[in-house]
Amino acid sequence: MGYIGDSERAAPLLKDVTLQNPKETFDTLVDFISKMYNKAGVVHGDISAFNVLIHKNKPYLIDLSQGVLIEHPNALDFLKRDIHNMVSYFKRFNISADENEIFENITKKS
Repeated sequence: MGYIGDSERAAPLLKDVTLQNPKETFDTLVDFISKMYNKAGVVHGDISAFNVLIHKNKPYLIDLSQGVLIEHPNALDFLKRDIHNMVSYFKRFNISADENEIFENITKKS
C-alpha cells in the first residue's frame, strides 16, 4: 500500500481524467484483471471508474476491500461484473469488446 501521485496532489480517478490512449488503458486493465485471477487467484469484485487511479498515463487499481479468492462461491459473478463495468465504461471511447470473450479468455488460462 502506498501513495500514488506527485508532490502536489494525489493521482485522479479514472472518471476524472481525459485519457491519452483509452484503448491502451482498457487493455492494461483487462490484463490486470487476468493477472489477478490467474496469477494471484483473486477477483477484485468492485472495479469501476471510481477504483482506478491514473498516474503518469498509467492505471492503478485501488480498493480491493471487496476482493475474493477465486474459490469464493461468487467469484465468477464478481469477475463478470468487473469485466462488464470496464467494457461499459470504455464504450464512451468507442472501444468495443465482447464481455463473454474476455471472461472466457481469462478463465480458460487457469
